[in-house]
Amino acid sequence: MARPTFLLGLGAQKAGTTWLHDYLSVNGLVQFGGRKEYHVLDSYFGLEPNAQLMRFRRLALLMQDYHKNGPNEKLNRDLVQVLRYSLMGLDLQAYRDHFITLAREHHVVGDITPSYCGLSADQLREVRNLLAPHFRLRVIYLIRDPVERLFSMCKHHSRASWSPGYGRDPLALYDEALQDGGLPGGYRSDYGRTLAAIDAAFAPADVLIEFYESLFQECSIRQITNFLGVRFTDPDFHRRPNADQSDLRLTPDRLLQGHQQLASVYAILEARFPGRYPAVAKT
Repeated sequence: MARPTFLLGLGAQKAGTTWLHDYLSVNGLVQFGGRKEYHVLDSYFGLEPNAQLMRFRRLALLMQDYHKNGPNEKLNRDLVQVLRYSLMGLDLQAYRDHFITLAREHHVVGDITPSYCGLSADQLREVRNLLAPHFRLRVIYLIRDPVERLFSMCKHHSRASWSPGYGRDPLALYDEALQDGGLPGGYRSDYGRTLAAIDAAFAPADVLIEFYESLFQECSIRQITNFLGVRFTDPDFHRRPNADQSDLRLTPDRLLQGHQQLASVYAILEARFPGRYPAVAKT
């Protein structure tokens, strides 16, 4: 019997990962176990330690509820779920075993967590070695124009109640990102580093690089479903979860500054994908 398939989605943030997850999940093509972003690998390797901290905080609140009000079906279910994900963040074998269990009834399982794009080559190799004996690995990395992705991230953070940028002007967040020192957007913007890590850890046949700007086309979705070995189902390109509905745009000066600050990323993209992301601001 053929091994089940594991979809490892590495991001990038604000590059269509939520839409892709919903398409694959709603149509029953991939079983994600009720979650899009597990935030296990990033917390385990110390990339996003707050993910594990949030799980423990959630567990503490549930325990308080348990002691105050006693057990009930929903509380028991929530406690088991948080305990399971907390264990995964400390023990990758628990993460692997979770998906092995899912794969008993589903041929394709997966985890799409955009912050996994920050994992190093050695860390991705460790993940590969953990999963490859049990699954046929399929890695998907979605890329978006670097400046557009950065600004979309700023707009998202201004809307997200969990973010320190909640309620602030997205343009101010963008300006701060450009003035922060280092690469604007941090590791999430560092496509070159992520691509190099992917190249070092996985065979080319196991990797699909797709682009946000061409994702919402039938030919792109057919390429993804063929890659995963699942049936093609007509996608709803009009539904865009987490899409910004405002008309807010970058001024030409801000756009140019963003291109200058992210010039190294554009250069890497131009070398690997000629003509797709010209390193010239659209004024």
